[in-house]
Amino acid sequence: MASAEKLDSGSWRCRSTVTINGKKVTKSFTVSPKAFPGTAKEASRKAKAQAELLAREWQIEHEKTKALGKTVGEAMRSYLDTRSNLLEDNTYRGYTSELNSLKNIHNVFVQDVDSEMLQKIINDLEPKLAPKSIHNKISFLLTALEFAGNEKRFNITLPRIPKRDSKTPDHEEVAFLLDNISGIMKTIICIGAFGGLREAEISALKEKDICRDMSTIYVHSDMVRSRNGGYIYKDHAKTPESTRTVHLPKEIIEMIPVMDDPESFVIEVRPDKICRRFRRIKKKYEIEYNFHDLRHYATSMRSDLGLSEKYIKKQLGWTEKSRVYQDVYNDPLNSEVVKFRKITNDFISERFGDHIKKKA
Repeated sequence: MASAEKLDSGSWRCRSTVTINGKKVTKSFTVSPKAFPGTAKEASRKAKAQAELLAREWQIEHEKTKALGKTVGEAMRSYLDTRSNLLEDNTYRGYTSELNSLKNIHNVFVQDVDSEMLQKIINDLEPKLAPKSIHNKISFLLTALEFAGNEKRFNITLPRIPKRDSKTPDHEEVAFLLDNISGIMKTIICIGAFGGLREAEISALKEKDICRDMSTIYVHSDMVRSRNGGYIYKDHAKTPESTRTVHLPKEIIEMIPVMDDPESFVIEVRPDKICRRFRRIKKKYEIEYNFHDLRHYATSMRSDLGLSEKYIKKQLGWTEKSRVYQDVYNDPLNSEVVKFRKITNDFISERFGDHIKKKA
C-alpha cells in the first residue's frame, strides 16, 4: 500500500492502483488538514492517515468484489453447467458456440459490464455476422449476466432482423421436382412438401410410426445433433405441439420403405444429408428455394385451399398462439395470387366497367 505524499498546499494525497478488465486503474484520494481540529501537526497527521485509509478502503472493496465476483467467461460456463441436464443438445451446442465466440469479454468481471461495452461488441460483430446470429449471441450473454447477478438494465441497440425473403415454391415447381427426382429423395420431398415434416422429423421416422392401413404418419421424435457433433435419436418432438398425426394420400405412404423391425428407421438419411442432397438438386435444376421451404409450401398450399388456421397449425405442429404461421410461413402461392388477381379484376370490369368508361 502506497504512502500518502504531502502537496505544496499542505494537503495529503494517496494513490491506489487496481486492475480492472486487464487494465491498471489509479485513483487519488486527497485530504486537507483543515478538515480536522487540533494543532497543525495533529491535523496534518490525521489528514495523512485519512487519505491512506480512503485509498486502502477503495482497494480492499475492489479486491473483495473481484474475489466474490465472476468473470463473464465464468458466468457463461456456470450457466451452461447448471442447466446442462435441462437444455436440449442443439441448444447446448449453440450456447457453447456463443461462449467460444465471445472470448474478448471472457476476462471482464460481470459487475463491470455496462451498456457501452455491450454496444461495442454488437458494433464489432455487425460487419461479420447476420443480425439473427448477433441477437442469439447477445441474448445468451445477457442471460448469463443476469444469472451471475448483474441486474443492470442495458441501453443497447441490436441490428434489425430483416423480414424473410420468401422463396416458397409454387405448384408447378413442386410438380417439376416430382417429375425429375426419383428414389428415396422423391419420397423425402413428398413427405416434406405435402406432410410439412422437418428434416429432423423425417430422419427420425421409424416403421412403427407409419400406419399404412390408415395412411398416417405419427410424428413424435427428432434426429438431432449431439453435444459431441454426431446425430442421436430423441423420442420426443421439437416442441410438445410438434407431436402430431399427419394424414397423407395412400400413394405417398406406399413410397415409404417397409422395414421388418418396428424400431428400424424408414428414411436412412441424416438431416444434414437431406439438405446436402437437396442443395445438389437445387444447383442442378437452378431452383431458388431450399428443402425447408417445402414446409412453407405445405403451409401455404393448405391456406390457399381455404383450410382453417387452427387446422393448419395442428397439422404442421404449432401452438394456437404461435406467430410463426402468420409471420413466416403463410405466404400466398404465386399461382393463387394470379388467380385471385384475375377474379378481382374480372369483377371490377363486369360490375363497374360501364361506369368507368362513362364520361362525367
